[in-house]
Amino acid sequence: MKSEKLDGGRRIDDFGVIMPWYTQPCLQWLETQELSGKMIFEYGGGDSTSWYRSRGCTVYGVDSNEQWITDGFECFTEKKDYVMAIQKYGEFDIIINDGLWRDSCTSYALDHLKKGGLLIIDNYHQPSVEPSWPKTDELIKHLKKTIYKEPAHADWKTAVIIK
Repeated sequence: MKSEKLDGGRRIDDFGVIMPWYTQPCLQWLETQELSGKMIFEYGGGDSTSWYRSRGCTVYGVDSNEQWITDGFECFTEKKDYVMAIQKYGEFDIIINDGLWRDSCTSYALDHLKKGGLLIIDNYHQPSVEPSWPKTDELIKHLKKTIYKEPAHADWKTAVIIK
């Protein structure tokens, strides 16, 4: 993965698109995946939305900040509306859990994830983002998962779970 480094550890890919702000080991793995044609839902939009779309994905999602609202996204600031926003759609190949109320979003994400699909949780078990993960840990305990740690930051982790 060749990429230009930006502030805060973010990177621009070889095509000039800002990459998702996941751990570098996760990004390296993600760049090896065939993403074209994948249906994606994001809990929490941002640069990742443009990056996935640049790879040929269809992306829907929800965010609490109007700054990140784009086509296919809704803005909700109430927990119930935010967490349940995915229910109006069908199943997805990939669901990104990188916004508010991550522990609560996991059950809805898994309910709408295709068999063999990927659930990507950024900042997994990072106390400054979400202090505890009891629901998520219970729901994913029997699923295959890989935790990608950022080498320079002990608590930065991106989890990839296969349903």
